[in-house]
Amino acid sequence: MGETEDGLHRVIEVLSETDLSGYLSRIRDDLQVTKLSHFEYVQANDLERIGLSKPAIRRLLATIKQKQRSSNTKKQLSNTTSLPSSSSSSSNSCLISPSSLNLSVTLGSGHFGIVRQGEWDGLPVAVKILRGCNAISDFVREANAMHLLSHRYLIRLHGIVLSEPLMMVTELAPLGSLLSRLRSEPKHFLVYMLVEYARQISEGMDYLEQRRFVHRDLAARNIFLVSYEQIKIGDFGLARMIDTDCNLYKPGTVIGQSIPIAW
Repeated sequence: MGETEDGLHRVIEVLSETDLSGYLSRIRDDLQVTKLSHFEYVQANDLERIGLSKPAIRRLLATIKQKQRSSNTKKQLSNTTSLPSSSSSSSNSCLISPSSLNLSVTLGSGHFGIVRQGEWDGLPVAVKILRGCNAISDFVREANAMHLLSHRYLIRLHGIVLSEPLMMVTELAPLGSLLSRLRSEPKHFLVYMLVEYARQISEGMDYLEQRRFVHRDLAARNIFLVSYEQIKIGDFGLARMIDTDCNLYKPGTVIGQSIPIAW
């Protein structure tokens, strides 16, 4: 952490959150701790020596670990995404302040976490909320992919929230997924509507191909209805860039072969 990110103010903040502010002088003077990163060299018996109980020590160290994990995550996202602040209008997506979001009902869930409906400065949005830290790389990859894409038949990324937990704010498709609508209202969808959806999906996928992306998870559950006349492709967590040198998509060592774009 840099000096501006990790200083005595961070230590004071953690002690306040854990109701241990009274130990500040002993932690600072006796243990010579003036940054959160200094706790890496502090043992539990050091904290016991200055008067902290075992439950207080566990509470303090757990909070420090959470703060450091959050800081590392933000640094990772900052290094891998180039989103402007929400005050900038030079890009399609931006960093969003959590205070500007109002969350409401849960729309769905998956291995990554949950999706909730919400409002961002009065605009209806869908908010993907990351569960834990196991999916951070997928979160970063999806944010990067969506940040580079803009098409009328693709779900738009409004921005990401560097909070705990991490959140991704996207365009809301009010009618939900095509799969759920087909199951709940099968008689509503006439053949000409399905043909039109197929045309729109093809146009969206053609745009992805032009931008050298492979979606890898195109399915009815990831097609969303903005209205009964228009769909949008979403869920870019598995999207990958195509190798520009050999014009091939390489799925990895599990399959162990290259698949031509012409698939």
